[in-house]
Amino acid sequence: MQKQDREILKIFQTEDNRKIEEDFASMLSEHPNLRLFFINENQAYTDGKNIVVDPANDELFCDKIALQKTEEFLGLPTSFSTDGFIALKMITRAQNIHESLHIIYTNFPPELLKDPRGKTKFNQMILSSISNVIEDCFIEAAGASEFDNVNLFLTFGRISRLFVATPAKGTIQRKFEEFTKQEEQEIKLSEEELEIQRKIGLIMELIDYFVTMLLYPMVKLEEPSEDINEYVEKTKELWLEGSICGDPDKRYEYTDKIFDFIEPLIPKVNDKDVEKYEYVKKFISVLVGDEKTHSGKNMSINQCESKGRKAVITRRLFTDLDGNKIDDKYSDQYIYELEKFKEDKNQSIKVASITTKHWEYTGKDLKSSAMHKDVKVKIKYPKPDVNMKTAYDNIYNRYKLNINSYNAKFTQLLKGTVDSKESKYNFGNGIESKRLGDIKKRYWYRNVQGIDVPDVAILFLIDGSGSMYGEKNNNAIISSVILHEVLKKQGIEHAIIEHRADYDLPIVKHNILIDFNSRNIDKYNILRLDADGDNRDGLSLLWAEKYIKERSQAENKVIISISDGMPCHGANNYEYFPPVSIKDTYNCVRKIEKDGISIIGVALEEEKGDTTIYDEIKEIYSRIIDVDDIKHLTTQLLNLVSKLFLKLLS
Repeated sequence: MQKQDREILKIFQTEDNRKIEEDFASMLSEHPNLRLFFINENQAYTDGKNIVVDPANDELFCDKIALQKTEEFLGLPTSFSTDGFIALKMITRAQNIHESLHIIYTNFPPELLKDPRGKTKFNQMILSSISNVIEDCFIEAAGASEFDNVNLFLTFGRISRLFVATPAKGTIQRKFEEFTKQEEQEIKLSEEELEIQRKIGLIMELIDYFVTMLLYPMVKLEEPSEDINEYVEKTKELWLEGSICGDPDKRYEYTDKIFDFIEPLIPKVNDKDVEKYEYVKKFISVLVGDEKTHSGKNMSINQCESKGRKAVITRRLFTDLDGNKIDDKYSDQYIYELEKFKEDKNQSIKVASITTKHWEYTGKDLKSSAMHKDVKVKIKYPKPDVNMKTAYDNIYNRYKLNINSYNAKFTQLLKGTVDSKESKYNFGNGIESKRLGDIKKRYWYRNVQGIDVPDVAILFLIDGSGSMYGEKNNNAIISSVILHEVLKKQGIEHAIIEHRADYDLPIVKHNILIDFNSRNIDKYNILRLDADGDNRDGLSLLWAEKYIKERSQAENKVIISISDGMPCHGANNYEYFPPVSIKDTYNCVRKIEKDGISIIGVALEEEKGDTTIYDEIKEIYSRIIDVDDIKHLTTQLLNLVSKLFLKLLS
């Protein structure tokens, strides 16, 4: 894989694209709690409840020859072979649909785990391979029979696998020959092992025959050798009938019967020697795929129990039930899907272009007092880290009931009635003079009550100094997640910003975790809230005033400053300690309030019943609330916000 291909894969494998595929799989399989994962391990499989896909499977997305041949076969324009991202979308969706159909129609765990003849690893490998072919053929036939608009993806998945797995001039049989020749060259065998090898070759030839017949009917079917011809004739109808058997409880019976007929071909291989013949499994997985789904073992996700749905098969993927080719037309669907893929591409490129932004001021730029004029104010708007998604989701799910409850209350509390005026009435509350010339006398207007939310922007300025370490920091994170989710739902402009000052350096730092016009992905930045250093509140508040003025057009602007102590910052020649720091912060607060921005202080106490921090901070803020139990921070903040909004609406 070349560098440019790796870049395309990186842009594709975003959380947004994973979620798109997960939502699609949930909808198709009707499993609302289904999870889907991206991996780069050259395999795709399902455990019946969750799906694993590999967008870069076999590096098909950058195999232009295989993609061109696939497009040619399906009669499609050259979109996939010329655009790696679009190819990745198609490949991933094809895998996703295939695994989703297994969830719908296949029993989990696989029936072969109950088969007593699978007690040896080699026998289990053969049983799994037979079942794999029958089950894959069936679920693709079921998809073609019972669902609209999945054939394009299923045929793409099947044909592209053929072209990427075999040489340009070759067939599946050629691929089979490659495997057997490779093994002959690499393994020096005894006479007994040579006999085992011979039988394995016959088994592979037999399976290859039926893989071609059932899954690749467009490939010329070679005549079976004399050594397997008898077994082909005895089992052909079983393969055909099993692959359209709509009852998942009976479908495995065909695997049993086939195994009975071909058992004389199956060599006795001890479990300790089975690793010598792992290429059998590799051979099957190359041509069929998702071997792990059928093995029932070594799953990286938890196994579940589920019954497959029955289906009535009216056709196969490429042919009717009599084997006649069906010429499916995909032009309209192709155009529709391509447009959606292009939208996803543009969004992914936009997300990939997000970078961490830095900029800088000095106290002088912020019109601060002399004690701050040369202090640097460094601003950081970090690039979101999707690796934090799991931690964020855990908090969200843990407090989902609380979030829903707060949202319900805010819907009632925050939305107030407003009057609007509707014109062109023949009678009403008043007359519009400009309409007095209306010959139909529609010069009356009516006052109509509607609903609205306050035009307000809130900036939460959170103390990130070292004293916030531990439980305070954890609760600040939880509160910020809940606040963000509630205010976002209510359509309220808000920003969440952490501030701190460096030890012994004239530097103040602000980390913008949530901006007023934040992207959905930015919410993961909340998990970056940390505790380290000092705090220089006066200068931070002056910067917050500048920021909220520049970034929000809301009529009402509010800064809520959350802190657990007095402003203190030790830096050579820039000392900032009480009582000087208290007086300076007080002056900054008054200046900001005179400029029309409301400021509310939130005092975080050390323990319940304590008012020490409140008594100190009330010297700075005219409006302040006391939080003497950190676990109640969220509730008190939301109550504060709701009261603020009610006041604005009154």
